[in-house]
Amino acid sequence: MQHSNEPDPAAAAPAPAPPEVPNEAPVAARVWWLLAGAALAGAAALFWTFAAPAGSGWFFLATAVLLAIWLVGGREAAAMLPVPLRLIDRGRPVGKDLSVAVFAGLVLASVFVLGGLGLALFPTLQASAAKVLAQQGSAPVALLLVTTALTGAAEEVFFRGALQPALQRSRLGGSRQHRRQARPAARAVPIVVGALIYGLVTAATGAPLLVFAAVLLGLVVGWQRQVTGALAAPIITHLIWSLAMLLALPPILGS
Repeated sequence: MQHSNEPDPAAAAPAPAPPEVPNEAPVAARVWWLLAGAALAGAAALFWTFAAPAGSGWFFLATAVLLAIWLVGGREAAAMLPVPLRLIDRGRPVGKDLSVAVFAGLVLASVFVLGGLGLALFPTLQASAAKVLAQQGSAPVALLLVTTALTGAAEEVFFRGALQPALQRSRLGGSRQHRRQARPAARAVPIVVGALIYGLVTAATGAPLLVFAAVLLGLVVGWQRQVTGALAAPIITHLIWSLAMLLALPPILGS
């Protein structure tokens, strides 16, 4: 039996290169204008909600305006990007994602409850936090629970549903191919920037502790948004944290 010395063309041919990942289109200027305008309007409405007596007609109106800004602004910006505003990604282990979200919310709530106990060492900060909680506490608890839950979910639609994807597609996040190859620290830049913007908007409340809480919460839910690609996990964590603060902190701070 004769063996040919000629190389097998199939074996000699180089393996086909993987297809290049096309760069995403840059975020249009109108999207940035929409996001910036909504963020400024939301900050003004947030200031209004804290200035109005809780439970009053002005409080209801300010809360409705705030919800509309976050929901409409988030939906329109997401549609212009475009990016889906989905609650879950069925291609992921949804049960695990939601379990982690519940755990993260409970951990955050525990951290801030312990922090509330430690505020006795800082009378100025304690007085600031107690003033905010006392003002909100003048409304029926059921009303505050509903408005807090709705506002938290609406914030996630805007900040994690629309703003964060826009930041990820900007120069902060690089191209899609670069994001896949980037180190975790580089991929975290849009999350950090989004959390800082969230904190700046929260500064409209006039409460330094709420600003700190917003940045920390923004980092956690921003990471969840990036990992899960959906909004259910950030919303669950946000709601557990905010509702726990509403119910647990007033007795601790004596408000």
